Amino acid sequence: MKHQIKGIGCRKLINHLATSVCVAALYGAAHAQVLEEITVTAQKREQNLQDVGIAITAFSGDLLETLGIGESTDIAAQVPGVHLAEQNGGQARQFTIRGVGQNDFGDHAEPPNAVYIDEGYMPAQQTQVFASFDLERVEVLKGPQGTLFGRNATGGLVHYISRKPTEEFDGFADISYGSYDKVRFEGAVGGPLSQHVLARLSVLYNRHDPIAKNTYPAGAPANPDPAGPPWSASPAGQADNFADLGNDNQWATRLQTLWKLNDDLELQISGFAAKQKVNSSLYQARATTAILDANGNHIDSIPAADDPQGCEAISAVTDGCVALGGVDGELAGGFPGFAAPEDGVRPVQGGDLFGYFDSDLKNYDTSMDFAVKDFNRYVSYGSTAKLTWDMDGKTLTAISHYIHSERRFALDVDSGPVAQVVTMADQDTDAFSQEFRLNGETERVKWVTGLYYLWIDAEHNQGLANSPGGPFTTTLYPCLVVGNAFDPDVGCIAGLPPLEANTLARVKTNSYSAFGQVDVALADKWTLVAGMRLILEEKSFNSVYNVYVNNDDRLLETDIFIAEASPPYSESTSDWLWSGKVQLEYRPNDDLLLYAGVNRGVKAGSFNAPLVDGSPRLADEDFGYKEEVLIAYEVGFKASLFDRRARLNGSVYYYDYNDYQAFLFKLSSGAIFNRDAEYKGFELELAANPVDNLDVMLGVAYIDATIKDVAVATGVLRDVRPLYTPKWQLSGLARYQWPNVLYNGTVALQVDGNYVGEAYDNIRNFQTHLIPDYLIGNVRLSWMSANNLWDVQLFVTNVADKRYRTSGYDLSTLCGCSEQAWGKPRWWGLSVRYNFN
Repeated sequence: MKHQIKGIGCRKLINHLATSVCVAALYGAAHAQVLEEITVTAQKREQNLQDVGIAITAFSGDLLETLGIGESTDIAAQVPGVHLAEQNGGQARQFTIRGVGQNDFGDHAEPPNAVYIDEGYMPAQQTQVFASFDLERVEVLKGPQGTLFGRNATGGLVHYISRKPTEEFDGFADISYGSYDKVRFEGAVGGPLSQHVLARLSVLYNRHDPIAKNTYPAGAPANPDPAGPPWSASPAGQADNFADLGNDNQWATRLQTLWKLNDDLELQISGFAAKQKVNSSLYQARATTAILDANGNHIDSIPAADDPQGCEAISAVTDGCVALGGVDGELAGGFPGFAAPEDGVRPVQGGDLFGYFDSDLKNYDTSMDFAVKDFNRYVSYGSTAKLTWDMDGKTLTAISHYIHSERRFALDVDSGPVAQVVTMADQDTDAFSQEFRLNGETERVKWVTGLYYLWIDAEHNQGLANSPGGPFTTTLYPCLVVGNAFDPDVGCIAGLPPLEANTLARVKTNSYSAFGQVDVALADKWTLVAGMRLILEEKSFNSVYNVYVNNDDRLLETDIFIAEASPPYSESTSDWLWSGKVQLEYRPNDDLLLYAGVNRGVKAGSFNAPLVDGSPRLADEDFGYKEEVLIAYEVGFKASLFDRRARLNGSVYYYDYNDYQAFLFKLSSGAIFNRDAEYKGFELELAANPVDNLDVMLGVAYIDATIKDVAVATGVLRDVRPLYTPKWQLSGLARYQWPNVLYNGTVALQVDGNYVGEAYDNIRNFQTHLIPDYLIGNVRLSWMSANNLWDVQLFVTNVADKRYRTSGYDLSTLCGCSEQAWGKPRWWGLSVRYNFN
């Protein structure tokens, strides 16, 4: 509708009205309200948001601009039942929708919540970092969407739709400055190149300085053996290893062309590219202590500060100390650089296994021996072509999409000043998809059918390296990587150089599917919706696990082979899968929709590619995992109230999971295993304009989710909560505007916030895995000029400067610590936007 106003409506108005009236028509959408009508394409055709029997939260581009929503994290904060988990300096992000998620951040593993940009599937979800600019709208669909979107959308999907070229010249420039020298520029320009060709160029640049100061080598514990290597050593000439943490530097661009071949045939072609560089994220090391059962299994973790004995690990049987031989600063005689004896007590009570502890976890600053400047990088580029042919009441659509993405990251495993172990990864993914879709309708039936093909080639190489100057170079690590449990009577291979143990894995996917859905009007007020997708999924997997010489922590090296850490593994699979939907909808009047249905979602199986970290090798049968099947029962409503001054949408659902793909993280790696699960919950969303000039948005979500019989340790089965799934989420926003003030412009004040309940960052649900609940509040003051060309906004996010955790890794048996990542602190900013035509 907006394109029609810009492209056709204004041209007619110009013939009859003054230019100023046309300008107001062009940019009046900048005053977007929460109750604006939003057209969505959740069912592969244009519909009003309130006419679709799916739990959807949608924002138009104008509303995103008005509310100051500019990133994926902002979107998730305002959508009930949605959470965005971040890892590795923001390089890895995954949506959790209604508790459906996965914490395997390897790019070879596709998550259960699909991300699309302009109908192109993004197998590497990090691409969404660059999606939130120059948008027409964002649609968040909850619940299985397998029939029409298919690809691994068991939990739901997020669809970013970019703003398309128009028949009139238009554009904007938006620049902002804020805390930590943050500079963000977003701009676009577009219009006709000829009578039949339109184009639009969009750009994004976003950077800010580090948030946390790296105080290395402050806090580094002393080496108890002067003859040994320094524990905080780093190779000469690598001073930039000690960079500050939490910066960002990214750019993205998108070029679109729209070719009107004739009155019925239209071709859209777009190309995009993006790049991100960061040092490291806001990680800190928190000293934690493992609780071990009688068999030595790790069954719980507690803060080390809560253990007055200062144990390396604690026996659940005796409550006494247990030595973690082979991973701390204490080894029996004959190993330079390590103290004796192995007494099971930490060098410093409350510290990690080497005696380091961060005295103030509320302060972002930390001491880390490995945080390389601009090391963590993500690059992507690709193109999408969409051909639309209107023919005698039917529409044929063909969508071709290609994307290439690369990701590189490294992380200090102990997140402290001891040169213990570094984990790194190089990931390279290519994907191509092709969809042919035919839509049509009769008086009582609306239908869509199509064919879909997807090819993915994902290389995932990751490793653990002992630092060339660190204490493990000639002592412990050579023992672990060749498969020998540490035994001073057996000893280790002497004289080995610094080593790294690397996993080199490759997954190739070919997926073919046919789908269809019909909406049948049974009577004036009743509609039956039924659909199905049939899928043939073919995968091949190859992996090797080798030890190589490590000359540089900043490189994943495979040049000098030392030994085979474990036998290679390869496998191929071919599986028939299906998803489907049956739903009944009732519309008693134009302001109310009731729906109830059953959805069957399916996510294809795949393969594990764990790190070589000293854990026993996976059994052959555990490398692959099966598809997960979700049967979702849902009842919902969509209501327009009080003469359409309010919109209330709600849903209640029950999920029955078969073979849920549960990611279990332990030591320094992890793997996916199939388990059954059960979810139930509800959501409510309210958007209202109770009085003139006041907009209100409220949201609430409740989830009670259980994954059954998870092996948190060998022989120890527990029912657990899934990752990043708070029972309660609340969000709220109020915006009041005063028109015709300050040079006849409009001043608006906005207050918003979101509450996230307790959640776990590890499926084992140990005590230290619990992320405390938090409440984040934001405030925004804006001014829009009378002609709607200028928009100035002053904002503060996280007003109370709340310190809140976002993720973590439990490494209690490796370093006596856990990595814990934090959200951003209080942040102020000022943005100025100019719209032009």
